[in-house]
Amino acid sequence: MQKNFRNVREPIQAGPKFAKSQSPLPDERAEPNEYLVSRGKKNRDADYLLFSADALLHISHDAKVSEKYTWLGERLRLTFKMMRSDSRLIRTMCHSHGLMQCSSKNPSVNFIWMGAPVKSVKMRELMPWQRLNQFPRSTELTKKDRLYENIERSKSIFGAAFDFIPEFYITPRENKTMSMAFDRVAQEAAASGGQLCFPGEFIVKPTNSRQGKGIFFANSMADIPAEGPLLVSRYLKD
Repeated sequence: MQKNFRNVREPIQAGPKFAKSQSPLPDERAEPNEYLVSRGKKNRDADYLLFSADALLHISHDAKVSEKYTWLGERLRLTFKMMRSDSRLIRTMCHSHGLMQCSSKNPSVNFIWMGAPVKSVKMRELMPWQRLNQFPRSTELTKKDRLYENIERSKSIFGAAFDFIPEFYITPRENKTMSMAFDRVAQEAAASGGQLCFPGEFIVKPTNSRQGKGIFFANSMADIPAEGPLLVSRYLKD
């Protein structure tokens, strides 16, 4: 892990400053690699580093091919740090593009990867050339219970444009209402002479999980664990 902060510099700059690097590249690399740098159409004063999943295929196998992805980060001495996160995928992706990892106490890195939401005061401390993967109150969209509740609130304000989510409940605070919903669905199925949907009429998801972890189906309150919070929504059939 890098402890010497002298190598940290501001990120990519377009035009003459880019060409006046202290370590000029060979003639065949006079221009940025198209896989790595894309200059914005509206903002001609800044370049953007693009990350390619293909770099993961070559980082430890083919030095010549991997250099196509690492040379720019190494040339500009770009750095990153990880806070409250230990994602091997993110770390490997940064290394495969030539970024060097620094101490989490280093305030002058180019890219900051955080495993938790960031406060507004921290955002105001960032320099213009620093990038962060979070933004304040992102949980209003990333947590399933907050997302559903915000869409439901938008429906009450803006009408049918937001009428696209199924019936849902949040445990444990809505357990009583949810129990009535389970009974109603069972009665409707019995009245129509049919059976409850397999694998379940409701789908249950942890509110703060990802990658499909912890998801299961339910047909009664007996299927719902006491631990929460959970998002329980009507399962939409094909």
